[in-house]
Amino acid sequence: HGCDVAWLRWWCTGLCTVCEPAAQQRTLCWLAHLAWVLAWAAGKFTATDAYDDKARLAVLAAAARAQLAAVDCLLVPTVLEHYLLQEVADTEDQQVPSWPLNAKNGRFTNFVNLLDMCGIALPSGLLTVDYATPEAASSAQQRAERLAASGGPLRVALPFGVTLLAPAWRDEWLWGVAAAMEQAAGLSCGPQGHCVEPVVVERQ
Repeated sequence: HGCDVAWLRWWCTGLCTVCEPAAQQRTLCWLAHLAWVLAWAAGKFTATDAYDDKARLAVLAAAARAQLAAVDCLLVPTVLEHYLLQEVADTEDQQVPSWPLNAKNGRFTNFVNLLDMCGIALPSGLLTVDYATPEAASSAQQRAERLAASGGPLRVALPFGVTLLAPAWRDEWLWGVAAAMEQAAGLSCGPQGHCVEPVVVERQ
């Protein structure tokens, strides 16, 4: 991820001193673990690396802004996949987390801060997924097994959202576009906002 993680050394020094990774509990202790891992990764970068990366980012950002000047805004998926909580936990509970699922779902959002853009996410529709389909990918089959084990349904209606992106300081204009889209779609957040009955599964 480059030298942009290096600034976390300054931010998390006090936090990591109070709560080290050995005390991995959810909430604050998990945050301490996250900050500790990122600060450790930042240690391999030098000041020269940081300035080189900033210079490269400036060149790439200028090229991106030239392309973005031809459009009013970008319309992108908010996330690429609906992961189970256990799938996410499996990657985060490792001694050195890799966060591959988070990285995949951030494909259309990670660049927003780097390019100094503004954005807003809004509901767009429903995606019906049947995890019991025989020709499903191996990852979907594994998910079906976990859903079946927890007593959850294998055919689900999942929300699909989109995100509008624009250059910095166009926030209010972008909010107006999003409000018009939301009104036209007639959708709001949550199952009820999509006219779907929420599925309640009792925890074992």
